[in-house]
Amino acid sequence: MIFLAGCKNERVNNLTENYQSIVNNQTKADDLITKSVDIAECDRLKLPYRLQGSFSLALNMNSVKDTLGLECLRVNGKSVYSVHKFSNDNGEEGYCFISYESEVVIDSWFVIKIPSRSDFKKIKKKETTLEQIKQLDPATIVFDADEPISYHRFADGTMMEVRYQNNGVTTIVKDYGISKDPANIVKSLLPIDLMLVK
Repeated sequence: MIFLAGCKNERVNNLTENYQSIVNNQTKADDLITKSVDIAECDRLKLPYRLQGSFSLALNMNSVKDTLGLECLRVNGKSVYSVHKFSNDNGEEGYCFISYESEVVIDSWFVIKIPSRSDFKKIKKKETTLEQIKQLDPATIVFDADEPISYHRFADGTMMEVRYQNNGVTTIVKDYGISKDPANIVKSLLPIDLMLVK
């Protein structure tokens, strides 16, 4: 763990030489990654940008290496990210993309297939259930903050935040909103990785 404030590194892409030496932009992720992790084991690594930034202590690449492994590290322009395989509660396989800035984790995105923004625009407050949301995005993770919440990213660089409530029978959508993805992780992926989730 390191403090976010102390991360000024003048190296290319802000990676130390140790990590620059393992960057591989050419090989397919499936040929590099040797294990798939259970999404439940990822703890703080599954937090998206808006929640990751709420901690005073930040996770770094060493934390990711120790927890998930760091077999597939990519650099795309100024963007640095790693690719990991995961399985959800239903045993469906997907990919986790973790973004870094100065070797500090700033965002993560678990995805099986990029969800359709037009499908998400059809959800209805007080009607659409969490189970229906999971059908639209099978990699849905619900975070229990002040109220249950999930985040869903789309191919155009936007994201939807969905808040839930329990109506006594099931969990339903309370409210939602679409905004620009502050981490813009979809747009940062190399084509070789974007194809994994299209």
